[in-house]
Amino acid sequence: MINGVFNLKRFKEASNNLKFDKEITDQLDRLCYTLFDYLKTNREDIVNTNPILFDNPYKFKLRVIKVTIDPDPDKKNESGFKLCSYYNIDEQRITLYPRTIIKTRKFNSLSTFAKASILSDLEYYIYHEFSHVIDPKLEEGNPLAGPGTYGTYTMSETEFDADSKAACQYIKNYINFNTTHALPEVGNWLRNENLSLSFLPIRIQKVIEMWRDNSDVLYKRFRQRVFNDYEEIKARTDKELAEAKKNET
Repeated sequence: MINGVFNLKRFKEASNNLKFDKEITDQLDRLCYTLFDYLKTNREDIVNTNPILFDNPYKFKLRVIKVTIDPDPDKKNESGFKLCSYYNIDEQRITLYPRTIIKTRKFNSLSTFAKASILSDLEYYIYHEFSHVIDPKLEEGNPLAGPGTYGTYTMSETEFDADSKAACQYIKNYINFNTTHALPEVGNWLRNENLSLSFLPIRIQKVIEMWRDNSDVLYKRFRQRVFNDYEEIKARTDKELAEAKKNET
């Protein structure tokens, strides 16, 4: 097991997240707000949004990914689990089920804070599915984890990369919107693995706990990925504070 940030550095070379450049993240952000508006306006129809166009950084070829928004809150996979999102490799299509993600039909009655949290939830599933799109393991013909137990599915390499990328994005957003409080909180978690990231939704915490309890390798890799983002944000924040103090004098 890991004891603090110092030991995490040993895993840096094997623990980088999938690469999403600005061309990709800008489109994913727009898709997130499209989903948000879909919920806000109480739409109940199936919508095919603008496709995601990008140059795959691993294969250096243009990709076009179709995106569908499905209002069905009861859609299930072959194992009987409700679907929040799904990537169909054959169709090159991401399907998103926003009403399953938010677990309510009364969107407009939610508080402002709850709606802000929903934005992060929507983004989590978008980043998760797009991780499958861009994953070089899938590009090389390795299949997605098929139906099975929740644990087996979650512990697969393809799901780990998708879940860890999406979880890291959630953590980055939390730090960026609440830097003064969140940066020390995440730093303390990196130094003490007995702590938990209590701001994360329960479903993400359960996935992290599954890695921690069942795979030392996956858990270390996830912590390293968080550490990489943490160092990047901390360096930027320290630079901004130093420049602000310099301007005061």
